[in-house]
Amino acid sequence: MVVIRLPNQDYIFPKNNPKDTAPNNERGIDTELRSAQIELRLSELEEAYRVLEIICAGDGEKIARQNRRCEGFVGGSSRGLKGINWQRWKGRFHVDKMILAGHSFGAATVVEALRHTARFRNVQAGIIYDIWGAPIKPPAEDPKHRINLPLLSISSEAFMYWEKNWNAVMSLMEEASEHGAPSYLFTVRGSVHISQSDFSIMYRHLTSFLMKATVHPQRAIDLNISTSLEFLRLVIPSAGGGKAIIDRCMTDEKILETPVLEVMPTDHRPDDEWIAARLRVEHEFRKRVASSVQRKLKRKKNGNAGVYSTSDEMWCHFKPTEEDLKRWIEVEDKGANRRDDSYAQSRRHTESYWRKTCDGCN
Repeated sequence: MVVIRLPNQDYIFPKNNPKDTAPNNERGIDTELRSAQIELRLSELEEAYRVLEIICAGDGEKIARQNRRCEGFVGGSSRGLKGINWQRWKGRFHVDKMILAGHSFGAATVVEALRHTARFRNVQAGIIYDIWGAPIKPPAEDPKHRINLPLLSISSEAFMYWEKNWNAVMSLMEEASEHGAPSYLFTVRGSVHISQSDFSIMYRHLTSFLMKATVHPQRAIDLNISTSLEFLRLVIPSAGGGKAIIDRCMTDEKILETPVLEVMPTDHRPDDEWIAARLRVEHEFRKRVASSVQRKLKRKKNGNAGVYSTSDEMWCHFKPTEEDLKRWIEVEDKGANRRDDSYAQSRRHTESYWRKTCDGCN
């Protein structure tokens, strides 16, 4: 399994509209800039894929000769790509099976790629983390330019309260669902926008006291990873060893089985000026201390494991029905929509698992 990460280039604070990313910006986003930016990111995805194909073919020396991140160039390394045996990379990974994932603006890029499968023909599914929905265009009339691949969205609680953005996310779920693809939407309780990055782990207290995040930063990352692996195990083909790799490195928390939330919570919704930026925690000191004591007493009363539900940490807002999921699996097994003629299967682990909620979590 190979992971390719593109550099982050969000271009915040554009000159003519410096607050175009703000939820309450009356001017809205800089549409021309963001549309061009998405097209640039799509081109970067194509270039990354081209490089992968060359390396997988055993011709990595071509890439090494073109590399400019070496000694003598700005930002280069003195080592560069020296000493790599490119022949060892030949045929070591699959270039015909790709999963796209992105955070914030990167998630918006993933959506556009999923809508253009003729251009990104080997993409099998998408994962979007706390998507910034403003740059997303309305779905095209042509069904070929709509989302028809499996889609997982994991939101922060802070972004969940941003109504316009939330409506955009829900429309993506419905778009994929209308075309028969399984789509899931979850929220990590007590999380903020940066909870899906290592920033919250490195600057834990800053995230907690300035942005009012209440989820333990490491647990927030764990929940994102566990949910993503459960989703990938469901949607990727059995061929190629991908499922086996996922099974070896995951613990099944059965997050995809979390029931759909009926009423949207508002307990931690901040004032409008802080929408999407932070949460609201009333009587913060008392609540944080009391919550920690209550969890410890609850665990002591019910034993070390306690009574746990995935709803204690994750909210589910959208998921396919059992009938729709079964129908998709049957269609996929027939190979009707699989570009690589492999098979997608649903598999559930019988073993149960639960990890005690860390102090500081919701």
